[in-house]
Amino acid sequence: MTDVFISYSQKDRQLTERLASQLEARGYSVWWDTDLQPTGSFHEAINEELGSSKAVVVIWTNASANSDYVKKEITAARAAGKLYSTHGPGFDPGKGIPAPYNETHTIAVEDVDVLANAFMRNRIPPSRRQGRDKITSERLNSEDLLSFLSVCTNEELDPLVELINKAVTTNLFASPKYEQFSPDHQQYLDQVDLQFRSSAANDFKLIFGKEPPSYRQVLLQVASKRKLQGDPNRGVPELERQIYNARYSELLAKISEAIPEGEKEAFLNRL
Repeated sequence: MTDVFISYSQKDRQLTERLASQLEARGYSVWWDTDLQPTGSFHEAINEELGSSKAVVVIWTNASANSDYVKKEITAARAAGKLYSTHGPGFDPGKGIPAPYNETHTIAVEDVDVLANAFMRNRIPPSRRQGRDKITSERLNSEDLLSFLSVCTNEELDPLVELINKAVTTNLFASPKYEQFSPDHQQYLDQVDLQFRSSAANDFKLIFGKEPPSYRQVLLQVASKRKLQGDPNRGVPELERQIYNARYSELLAKISEAIPEGEKEAFLNRL
């Protein structure tokens, strides 16, 4: 599934290529028929990509405003509720966009940050991050939570941010960066890191006036409270697995208790 489908006129190929490159640099996968040849499967391939994409961006220019192909594509995107409208340099959207497409708010095609923020508001995060797998594997053992958060997508950060904002003593609502950029969590990772470690510390002397413990220290504290034994020098992944497995076993025991004896074995086998 492609993140972004670009609807454009072939006469605006250079403009389209620049937009595609800028979106790809932000981690979005982009489709704009650059590899297609006008054969019998041409329209079939376009319709397939159009239907499966998460967002459709139209580039309005004098050429695209007169293109039946563009109008057909954005009619489908508009009906699906995934149309984002941009306009090229020198094009007057107030006069040039034909009805009923002029009802959609339009931004300059150069405003890629505004476009990306609109995607984020509608829960369309970038599906890939350059070098992510390599960086993640290198940072899994890091005691620095911030370095690990930096390779997460905004979608992956959503549960953590929600958890922090539900905390009694600390949350992100007081952060000016959160108010300005939410839900683009990557813009205020330092606050996510700080608030998570503060709310997880459970030690007021650490919260008031002192730097909260590292992520690994938080995990060790949780493991200690749960009386989980193991090498005190064990790494972050091992600590996470140990805590997760302990919690999973507890939940499984509760589920098992609620199932009639005659159905228990079959249920556990399916699980």
